[in-house]
Amino acid sequence: MTVKEFFKSTSFKCLAALLAILLVCGVFLTVAYGFLEVTEQERFDRALQKIYGASVTTEAIDLNGQETKFTYSEVLEAYKVTDDGNYMLKVNGKEGFGGDVVCWVVVKMGKEADGKAKIEGIKKVAIESAPGESYISKISQSTLDELAAKAKYGEGEEVMGGYAHGSTTQGDDYIATGASYSMRAISNCINGAMEFVAAYALGIVKIDFYTENEFAFIDMIDKDKTSYIAKDGVVTYNVVTMGNSPAGSFAMTIKVGENGVITEYTIEKDGSTADTFSEKVFTEYVGKDQAWFKAIIGDDGANKKADNYGDNGIQTGATYSNYLCLYAGLFATANYEKCLELPYGGDAALPAVDFYSVNKFQFIELIDKEQTTYTAADGVVTYTIKTLGYGEAQAFTLNIKVKAEDGVPTISQFEIVVNGTYHWDHPMADTAAFVGKTLDYFTAMFGENMDFAAADDTVKTGATKSNYNAAYACAFALANYEKCIDLPYGGEA
Repeated sequence: MTVKEFFKSTSFKCLAALLAILLVCGVFLTVAYGFLEVTEQERFDRALQKIYGASVTTEAIDLNGQETKFTYSEVLEAYKVTDDGNYMLKVNGKEGFGGDVVCWVVVKMGKEADGKAKIEGIKKVAIESAPGESYISKISQSTLDELAAKAKYGEGEEVMGGYAHGSTTQGDDYIATGASYSMRAISNCINGAMEFVAAYALGIVKIDFYTENEFAFIDMIDKDKTSYIAKDGVVTYNVVTMGNSPAGSFAMTIKVGENGVITEYTIEKDGSTADTFSEKVFTEYVGKDQAWFKAIIGDDGANKKADNYGDNGIQTGATYSNYLCLYAGLFATANYEKCLELPYGGDAALPAVDFYSVNKFQFIELIDKEQTTYTAADGVVTYTIKTLGYGEAQAFTLNIKVKAEDGVPTISQFEIVVNGTYHWDHPMADTAAFVGKTLDYFTAMFGENMDFAAADDTVKTGATKSNYNAAYACAFALANYEKCIDLPYGGEA
């Protein structure tokens, strides 16, 4: 067939018709895409409509220079709604089941009696995206409205609508949905939104001890629940990590000694999702130092992959859990020198000199020395003691009275005012039995130095660290009874 014959053939005519059709379709698709494309502005307008049910005017907040990253969340966008003075934020919440959840959160504003702005609560929450959450469809808008109604802003207030952070303990604001981990991530969006607005609109900035004092490797550390004690060249850490989804939070006791080398490493709470993963968690950390950890997870501690595990005898198959354990070890070894110089809760800019240290009180490592006071009258010492918390157990506040019976200091009254227990489904020991007890009773529990590692079986109730807080406070009160009788609080020896 010649070229001329080909152009006259039916085959060519069919090809030409097909090309024409494709060209026309391409033009139509291009035009249609222009009409159908959803712009960022349109997405935002839809979110506004979904939350407010009407058109409102907003002013974008420049996030440059603002604190947007919090422990469990990150603010991605922020707007002030000029119609009502509220704030609307797009927030990424961590600790979902398969990843993060992004929500739009409206923080409702009000005014104090003196006219100053205040946070009244949460007006609305709407889910923007949740790509890794298999059961997100179980969370209805009415459930989100119920969760928003529970939200309160104030010191110590925190919404935990699903499981509590990094654990399988139901939070105070728990709503049964069948998607508890996703609810937790949504709760983190709410908390992050309130924390941002508190800083931006009210000037209230929450600075934690570890950030303020420039500790290294704290991104994966739960800074509110991690504490340490330094004594005789040994730093004993109670580390609680963040979750590393799907692995939950881990808690461990780590001791670091001379040259920043680990001398003890005990996993107190395993956040692995199943026993089959727990069995693969590496535990041979004794003798390891900062350089060893960096060789595995990088100089910045950010390598979450198992690239270097095999060369260091670490099994794969529990990569998410192993990363948290490695990170905790790096945190402990890297900050060893700083912990020796700076008592937990202290101020790096000020000398660590306080009334109890100056006057050589006993058992003060776990005591909040700025918040603990006492009075002595008629042979009775009345203490108000605040502990520092230990590991997952938060700070306790206790009222304790001690008097001498047959010449021996004895507890005559014991009351827990603020209970720092983290796992409410795990009972504490019978603290009512503390009344009538002497120092020997408590040193029998935790050894003559009141060391958590020496805990006997009688206090291992599932809330051992809470028991330790309470027992330590009693030991402090009993051991210092005579000194308190002789020395008025705040006086000089």
